[in-house]
Amino acid sequence: MSDWLTLPLIEAPAATDRSKTVIYKISDGFIRTNANIRRRVPMFQLWAHLVSVVPPINNISILEKGPLKPDLTTLKNSVACFRGVKRPYDDEAHGESVIIYVLNVGVTLGFDPTSPCMAKSVKLSTDALLTIQVKRTGPLREGDIDIVGIVTRIERVIGEGSAPCLPYGYEERYGERLW
Repeated sequence: MSDWLTLPLIEAPAATDRSKTVIYKISDGFIRTNANIRRRVPMFQLWAHLVSVVPPINNISILEKGPLKPDLTTLKNSVACFRGVKRPYDDEAHGESVIIYVLNVGVTLGFDPTSPCMAKSVKLSTDALLTIQVKRTGPLREGDIDIVGIVTRIERVIGEGSAPCLPYGYEERYGERLW
């Protein structure tokens, strides 16, 4: 079993051209902070919805054999992509370099401290979705791989509309819709 806090690099459709693929790294700070405060759900969701596998934790086979299985997705399953968060973000007044991917997920992962497996499948309401924020960076290299951004957040938000469901108030929340 691999270390569940060591996530691989991930592929995603490029924000400006969905037909191209880019590589992102998941923020070490995001992983460390969530681990230090014992927030397991974001880590489980990164595995299921960005890496497309259940997290490598003890007794995960219980979840895999259960009646409700989590949707295993990647950013290639995104239904929309936005740029800019219209609020301060690091050194930017309006978070203009932040890319936001939107995933419509029916079943995600939660935390169950009473089960032999820490993870449990959780059915989301039809008006809930996941957004993933990526901070674009200058070119980074890991070995011979070019990394163009760092995943800094995954969060469940309320959506509006039908399939595909988009974040509530996305016109006011984000700078521009890319696709």
